[in-house]
Amino acid sequence: MAIATYQSIAGGNADYPSSGGLSYSGGEKTFAVYGTWDGATMKMKASFDGGTTFITLSDTEGSDLAFLDNAIFRIKLGQCLLRFVISGSSGSTDLAVKVS
Repeated sequence: MAIATYQSIAGGNADYPSSGGLSYSGGEKTFAVYGTWDGATMKMKASFDGGTTFITLSDTEGSDLAFLDNAIFRIKLGQCLLRFVISGSSGSTDLAVKVS
């Protein structure tokens, strides 16, 4: 069974998607992010006001949820918009984010 890509991330430092956010229906879901990192760090942000304000997701200790390498993780959120933020890339980052 193939799982469709939720968001493709190709290029350098930027927000993905570049405007607005991806609709997240809420609940607890499993995410996978993998590909060529090229020194990048990926953080996730959520908006609960229709995309005006995005807030960085954090772990249970209050640290920003940040990924430096391929990862599988679970998040539990209400209905919102999601955005993936890439920093530290040398310009050839090529990642896929999948959700199930």
